[in-house]
Amino acid sequence: MLEKPTAQHPLGLESEEKFLKGALLRLKGDKPIVERLFKAELTQRDATPRHLNLLHTIEPPLPRDKLRRALFVSGMTTRETLIRPLDIKLTKEKDIDAVLGFQSEPLLPYPVDEAILDRVILSTSEEGSQLAVFAVRKDHLESHLEFYQSLNIEPEAVSCHPSALAAFSKAYSEVNEPLIVTHLGLKETCCLLVDDGKVLSAFSINLGLEGLIQAAKENDISLADADFVALGKDENSPLYPHISALEQGLNRTVFALGKQASGRSISLMMFTGEGACMGNFVALLAERCGKTPVAPEAPWDTGITTDELQRFALPIGLALGYLPESRNRISFRRGELAYPNPWKRLKQPVAIYVLGCLLVALLVALMSGVVVSRHEVSVHREYARLLSILGKEHETFENEAFGTASDDIIPIDELSTAAINKRLDWIEQDIKKTPHSFPLMPNVARVSDVLAWIVTHPKVAPINTTTGEREPHLQLESFNYTMLKRPDKTKQRERYQVKVEFEFSSDEPKWAREFHDALIAPNDLIDPKGEVKWSAAQGKYRTSFFLKDRTYYP
Repeated sequence: MLEKPTAQHPLGLESEEKFLKGALLRLKGDKPIVERLFKAELTQRDATPRHLNLLHTIEPPLPRDKLRRALFVSGMTTRETLIRPLDIKLTKEKDIDAVLGFQSEPLLPYPVDEAILDRVILSTSEEGSQLAVFAVRKDHLESHLEFYQSLNIEPEAVSCHPSALAAFSKAYSEVNEPLIVTHLGLKETCCLLVDDGKVLSAFSINLGLEGLIQAAKENDISLADADFVALGKDENSPLYPHISALEQGLNRTVFALGKQASGRSISLMMFTGEGACMGNFVALLAERCGKTPVAPEAPWDTGITTDELQRFALPIGLALGYLPESRNRISFRRGELAYPNPWKRLKQPVAIYVLGCLLVALLVALMSGVVVSRHEVSVHREYARLLSILGKEHETFENEAFGTASDDIIPIDELSTAAINKRLDWIEQDIKKTPHSFPLMPNVARVSDVLAWIVTHPKVAPINTTTGEREPHLQLESFNYTMLKRPDKTKQRERYQVKVEFEFSSDEPKWAREFHDALIAPNDLIDPKGEVKWSAAQGKYRTSFFLKDRTYYP
């Protein structure tokens, strides 16, 4: 099925005789709020300018901004809508929609090519889904659209009265069990069986209030104050034939709906329409049908009365189905009869999305410019540092590398990245042309330096404060000075590495431990990156370490 539109301000429309009823809704939290109810005369449409629709002529006028953004929803009558149950061995909505036309064809009294279908999923199980299939004839829908187009109104969605009344009963009653909803209209009476806002079955009675109202008018009887309980028993009353006929039709319909309830008892009955506001008329009909009447209520919406809810139940229900998060919505506008401006609801979100993308792109471009600028500054700084390491002035290098005259030399901070890359390539080639060299003279402590450091160390031979002479605490037993690594022609990148090993003895282990601590402490002789080994056996101690390499390597 096509994606069905929703809006923050849906506007339900119901045409009845010479009047057009409407209800503009909005959400407050999760509750529907009626912003405006109106009733306009249809005779005004011939005098309505072509650039305006009938809704612009209502007094007091509807808010223009909300009217412009509103989603217009009209409804097919119950007489024009066919509702049939269908069991299908599928559970995915996509699969159900793909076979809906084929599966529904045996249920329709007319060719499926002449019908427009929609469905509501009543329940699902592992075996499949139970559906309520809604169908209208294309010619009926065309006539319906032509009527509203004659008022310069283009309904964006076309639902049906049974679906609207089901949504109305769900929103405006606290009933948690199946009930019968009866809409008392002028031309027809609609009866449907509803469970949790879903239509299980619906019937149309070709009898409304028109005859009753005409008889009351001819006999000067006020229907608002009439005692219908008494009039229903008085066979001599001019209203009795109309009341009796409606009772009989309603009784038959209620009995038929009861057969569709799968054995469940139905005791509640909700009445809507103009007839629901006529004195105790509802009480009489409910009593004759053996049901308990239920009145719609909206305690969260203090701006609307029960009478208004009943009179405008259909337009309110039509709008309810197209609020965001609404379920079980029905729409017959599809195919060749689809709404001619399907992008209307998407224009604002798409515009916001495109604007957001442009702002993000602009922000990324600005941030990229800042990053590139900082990177160029860093490149200029590193290039200047490289010239400093090479011992060259920028002007001298430019003249040497490219023969640039002093007046034409570009400052470093004005060089482009490509220009710096060109100079780096020249430096790289120049370095490759330079022959490799390696130091022949190591700058490492010699044997005499190491021995002098040992014998003069305060932990080896401290100075006596009395005599001023050194008193050796350690006795050197052996000494080994070895150069382990050195650069040559085959290993030009090698570094000098000298290892010193010696053995000594001490009368006091404490002196040996203090000398060991001095070896691992930071000093000018021993390389802290190398390992200092230490061992002791029978009063003799052996240690080894590496000397610091201070040689300059080009």
